[in-house]
Amino acid sequence: MNNISRKYDLKWTIDGHAPIGGSIRNPDWKQIRNKLDTLEISKDGTVVLNLNNGKSDWKELSVQGEGGYYFILFNDNIDDKTVFRRSFDSGAKIGKRSIGGYDWDARTTFQDYEFVCQVFEEYFRTGNVASSRLYPRIP
Repeated sequence: MNNISRKYDLKWTIDGHAPIGGSIRNPDWKQIRNKLDTLEISKDGTVVLNLNNGKSDWKELSVQGEGGYYFILFNDNIDDKTVFRRSFDSGAKIGKRSIGGYDWDARTTFQDYEFVCQVFEEYFRTGNVASSRLYPRIP
């Protein structure tokens, strides 16, 4: 299935100096990348991409960013069950990092902006994310 037949909703809140937010129904990749780039520049905010075909395969990919660190959460649907997958780096130091007003396990946060873009593009093009950097890993 190509992304033309999928229905996406793009939502964002960029906090910067004056919070701004919005949404776009059925965005193209350029619009999605633009919001991710805005998040990288502002260093603070959230970008969410929903896949909702009106079926039981509802999925959502989100990234929160603050101070150059990112946290990805992918609400996946496997066998009609929601599976929450998040970014994870087993090699990172154990600790806490605050992003979006929440303290996260530091191993779930990262600074690799290009990884954010790769995950969002893969999700947009395929409706799925196969990265081994999301946990739990799906075979």
